[in-house]
Amino acid sequence: MGQPPVKTVPRHPFFRFVIGMLVVLLSYTFAVGQDTTGDFHFGASGQTTVALTEQSVFEATINGKGPFKLFFDTGANVNILNPEVIAQLGLTPAGDQADIHGMSGGKLEVKPYRADEVRIGDLAITGQIFFNVPMPLPEIVGAVGYELMSRLVIKSDNEHHQLTFYDPARFVYKGGGEKLELLPNTRGLIVHARVGNAVGDFGLDTGAIGKIGIALNYRFAQQNHLLRHSFLFKLFHSSYHDVFSGGADGAAPPATLQRVQSVCLGTACVPHVVGEFSDGDTSQYAGLIPNEMLRRFTFTIDWQHRAIYIEKTSHWNNTDVYNQTGLELDPADNGTALVVTKVFSHSVASKAHIKVGDRIVLINDRPPAPTWYSDDPAFLQRPGTVVTLSIQRDNATQRLRLKLKDVL
Repeated sequence: MGQPPVKTVPRHPFFRFVIGMLVVLLSYTFAVGQDTTGDFHFGASGQTTVALTEQSVFEATINGKGPFKLFFDTGANVNILNPEVIAQLGLTPAGDQADIHGMSGGKLEVKPYRADEVRIGDLAITGQIFFNVPMPLPEIVGAVGYELMSRLVIKSDNEHHQLTFYDPARFVYKGGGEKLELLPNTRGLIVHARVGNAVGDFGLDTGAIGKIGIALNYRFAQQNHLLRHSFLFKLFHSSYHDVFSGGADGAAPPATLQRVQSVCLGTACVPHVVGEFSDGDTSQYAGLIPNEMLRRFTFTIDWQHRAIYIEKTSHWNNTDVYNQTGLELDPADNGTALVVTKVFSHSVASKAHIKVGDRIVLINDRPPAPTWYSDDPAFLQRPGTVVTLSIQRDNATQRLRLKLKDVL
C-alpha cells in the first residue's frame, strides 16, 4: 500500500480550511529505524492522561526541557520538530539529509535527530527520531502520530478534552463505541467511510485543522458524482473554486468548496458537511477526514489490533458553521488589524463592496480577535446576525454593517 495523501500548511495563520495543518503526512524516500522493543515506560497504573485542546494539542517534555506544545496528529507518519527547538535541545543527528516530497510536487530537505526521552505525563518514550520541519504556528513546535500510535493504545476524549495513553499489553477496551477496522500496511489511520452514497478509504487526520469536514480527491469525487452542478442545487447553495491552501513545497491544487449531503463513520452520519473537492489527484485514497469531523467523537486507537473505536460526543451532529462574511483575511499590525486577501462572490462582503487590500481595524467596536485556527468569533455567528466593521481604505475609514449569511 502507498502512503496516505500528503498534507499541506495553511496560507494564513488562521484560516477556513487546509488539507492538513502541517507537512507531516509525508511520502519519504528514506527509512530511519526506531527500535520499539521496551522503549516506553509507564508508572504503576500502566496509563497516563494529559490535557488536550480542541485542536488536538498537548504538552510534553523533551530531554527534560519544556513543556513543549505538540500536535497529536493521526496523519503524521513521522515525528517533526521545529529546527529552532532541535538546536535549543542540542539533539544528536541520526542520519543523512533526505528529501521529503509534498503534495504540490516540490520537496523539502530534512534531517533526522534523536531525542533521548520524550515524557508525556507518567509516560516516558526513549530514542525517538524527529525531523527538522518548520512549524508555521505560534507556540506549537512539533507533531507526533504514527510513532506513538504504533506503540501504545491512545484515547482522544473530545468530550472532556483529555488524551490518554495505555500500555497495550494491559489494555482491554470497555467502552460502548463502534469498532472500525483500520486498513493494514499503512502508517496512517485509514478506514472505510461513506460520503453520501459513495464508500471509499479515508485517512483520519487530527492534524488537518480548520472548518472543513471532509477533503475529497478528484478521482473519487468525479467517479461518484459528488460535486453538484444542478440548477436546483445552485438556486439554494453556493460553491467556490480557488486555491485555498498550500504546502511548504508550494501551493496546493485549486479546489471547490461545497457542502456534501452527509459523511458517515460507521453508523454515525453527520449531515450537511462542508467539503473541499480538490482538482488534484494526489493519492490512491478517497481523501481525508479532518479534525473538524473527528473532534465530534471520542476515539480509541488500538493499532496492534488494527481497530479504532468511536463514541459520539454531545455535539457529534451539530451543523458546520462557516465564515458568514465571505472574507479571507491576513493579520496585520501584530494581530490588531486584518487585511482582506479574498472576497467570495455573492457574499455579504461582496455586496458591501469590501475589496482586497482593505484593513479591518474594529469588529463591533473592538479590535479583531482571531486565532491561528479560526476566524474572529463575530464572523461565525448565526445567519442574520449584524456585525459592524470599521474598515480603512487608503486614508479613509468607513463603518459597514453586515448581516451575516451562510456562504455555502
